[in-house]
Amino acid sequence: MKKEYISIKEACDVSKKSLSTIRRFVSETKKIAPKKLKYETLTNGTKKILIDFEYLNEYFNQTTYSNDSQMNDSQGSQMSNSNEDTINVLKSALDTLKSELDAKNNHINMLLERQRETNIMIEGLNQRFLIETKEVNDTREVKKKWWKRNK
Repeated sequence: MKKEYISIKEACDVSKKSLSTIRRFVSETKKIAPKKLKYETLTNGTKKILIDFEYLNEYFNQTTYSNDSQMNDSQGSQMSNSNEDTINVLKSALDTLKSELDAKNNHINMLLERQRETNIMIEGLNQRFLIETKEVNDTREVKKKWWKRNK
């Protein structure tokens, strides 16, 4: 079985992932499975990184396509099954997110109600404090300034 290696740019096209994602994949592969990478020295002295095609597909959980991009019937049925599985997973994730959103909305409503009650209590305290300060102001003597006493 012949191993096929592809460049980083080709890996982006095949996996439909961004360049930064493929570069992260390469850096992880250097640590975990360095034999899955191949280095090719170019004429200018730089090294080109090539990635094992099967390992790339295995890592990103993709079905393997031939170079001619032709699929037989069994591969087509695998695609439809994987599409159905993906749809089911997405539906369950959507249901989970909806229930989380409802719980958060309930929590926000409770906090808003608590804030409203706090505002009412603070308004009552402010009214009480203002009444007490008026009483204190009325009982104090008005002192004359020292320079106005002699006149």
